[in-house]
Amino acid sequence: MSPLASTSRRGFTLLELLVVFAIISILIALLLPAVQQCREAARRSQCKNNFKQLALACHNYHTAHRTFPPGWIGVTAGAADPLGESGFGWGTLLLPYIDQHSLAQKINVREPIDGLVNAAVINTSLTTFICPTANSDAVLFAKDRNGLAIELGRSDYVGVFGTDDILACTHLPGTRPVTLKGQCLGNGVFSHNSRVTMTDVVDGSSQTLFLGERSASPRARDVLTATWVGAIPGIADGPARVVGTIPKQMNQPGAEQGFDSGHTGGAQFALIDGSVRFVSENIAPTMFAALGTYAGGELTGEF
Repeated sequence: MSPLASTSRRGFTLLELLVVFAIISILIALLLPAVQQCREAARRSQCKNNFKQLALACHNYHTAHRTFPPGWIGVTAGAADPLGESGFGWGTLLLPYIDQHSLAQKINVREPIDGLVNAAVINTSLTTFICPTANSDAVLFAKDRNGLAIELGRSDYVGVFGTDDILACTHLPGTRPVTLKGQCLGNGVFSHNSRVTMTDVVDGSSQTLFLGERSASPRARDVLTATWVGAIPGIADGPARVVGTIPKQMNQPGAEQGFDSGHTGGAQFALIDGSVRFVSENIAPTMFAALGTYAGGELTGEF
């Protein structure tokens, strides 16, 4: 008889199959976190690149206008008004400097942000203003001064208003941050009708926060969704949609007008020198506040 004919054939037993499946499951469980970390590293890198583009655009704007863009524009009858006409923010003013010339030409900044002229284009979603880690709608749904629905292009980045309460801008008259002339000025680079120049930044361009992340995460769902377009006139929290304040640490519940990110452990910020830093959510509050002002005279050191 042939040796091949006498060879017995046997398959895997049930126990052996279960062991194989268990080993495969363990390997997948070990591999999945590594894959997720790689994906998050790529998303975080893209987010950092967005910051670099926006910081460079701010400097190009400064070169053209000899000032950084205002946080938002608000005027009523020719006088400064935080909730006044226009409403357009720093993001809209940067459009020509981030390769969005065609969109910039369709927007008329001399008309109200919620006017019929601009309603058709201000809902545009721009990837430069979106952090890939954030998982939110592409647009911000709100209501205008007449109670009508309005859509605005969402942003995961806001300008640094400083350490003052932005919502105080809605309570005229008042003291800081509202001036006697009705201008709501914070001690950060971006505020109401602001015109901050490089020479005004006496704290140092590498020690002053410029732009920061604000994208609702599971840790702090109460943060105000931001928009690149501007502050909607007639809405109390409109200014807080384009700028952020630093009264509290980031990624904490209750800091609705502050900074938050989907990244673990902190958020990314662009500094005035154009660099981008990941700031830990455990940074000392005094240090965080000092970095948020451009002429406070604080000594910050390494962070």
